[in-house]
Amino acid sequence: MSTSLAKIKRRLRSVEGTRKLTKAMELIALAKLKKGLESIEGGRYFLLEFQKALARLQKMAGEQGGNGASAKGKRLIVFLGSDLGLCGPYNVDLGKQLLSVARSGDAIYPLGSRASSFVEKSGLAKAEGLPPLTLEASAESAFRFVEAALSAMAEGTYGEIGIVYSHYVNSLKNLPLYERVYPLAELAPEKNSGEEIDPELDEDPQALLEQLLLPYLSSLLSARIRESTIAEYSARRTAMETANDNADELIQELNVLYNKERQNAITQEIVEVVGGSNV
Repeated sequence: MSTSLAKIKRRLRSVEGTRKLTKAMELIALAKLKKGLESIEGGRYFLLEFQKALARLQKMAGEQGGNGASAKGKRLIVFLGSDLGLCGPYNVDLGKQLLSVARSGDAIYPLGSRASSFVEKSGLAKAEGLPPLTLEASAESAFRFVEAALSAMAEGTYGEIGIVYSHYVNSLKNLPLYERVYPLAELAPEKNSGEEIDPELDEDPQALLEQLLLPYLSSLLSARIRESTIAEYSARRTAMETANDNADELIQELNVLYNKERQNAITQEIVEVVGGSNV
């Protein structure tokens, strides 16, 4: 086998091996995506109902614009990235979104090794003194984190808490967003064609609203972490599918090139044999 044919053969085996890996990663991401979609749909419904209840309490408490809607001071921004790469522009888009909303003095709490690396390279300030939180955080961990963040806000350390995350739209589209989670914006009450009747409460609506704040915000944080994880699976599946298509095209081109070089080598050998026999 000529040197040229050997190089083509080695490259062909390399591309075929890479394609096996990307195909396996695509299937894994697809399986995790299908499993995770069930959880975020239920979580979205739960949050929607929770927000309806809080909106009713806001109305009964006579609040305008939520709990101090005109927030001032530096912000605590939870930045949800990923631990792994190979997910296309997922982390890049989230980084651009963070840079577009971050202001001088804001404290960033990155989740995921890629998010942490981006914050360090960007020179943004990291939040300190908060409980550990990961992309696999339990509901209890999210509750403790939000509790500490609200305490820091009550002490004047922060004036606003927000999240930069990837909103899952569909299997082909994710939307990086910044969401202010506290102070609460004015929540939209449930639309009802009939006359609304406020429920009778044993407690003051404002006091009840404050009691529900911590479980609501921790549920919201958990939901955003899950949604970002699903968006990451979706982005990785799309990226691996594109890689597989590119590998298929390259394999086809290499096979054509290999066969062409092989045919040329055979033709050359025949010419040399015929030429030698006529001597």
